Amino acid sequence: MAYIDRDEPHEYPYQGVFKRKSIDTSVPLNQRTDEPVEILSTECDIMESSHPMSGILATADYAVYFPVSDSESVAIKRGDTFEADFRGVNVKGNVIGVFPSQLDGCTAYIKVIDA
Repeated sequence: MAYIDRDEPHEYPYQGVFKRKSIDTSVPLNQRTDEPVEILSTECDIMESSHPMSGILATADYAVYFPVSDSESVAIKRGDTFEADFRGVNVKGNVIGVFPSQLDGCTAYIKVIDA
């Protein structure tokens, strides 16, 4: 009988999307709007990084870890947005910091924008 470890953790168990607002300059001026454009769809791990209290409302900010190869430059920057489903919790927020590491990974800190 084979043993199956059903509790084996996955390094990047979730799927997240980073987006940036962009203006389509090919349309007339009166038709231009800010449209979110997908910058990166990636597997990731999400962890709560803080949970500040605002009056009686508790919010949470997150750290998002995702793989980046050594030869790849990080396209994500401060001000981009991030969206993911984190075990039924919709994580949606603004990127407030991006920190690549030498270990083929990157950390992005997310400030939640939806309560």
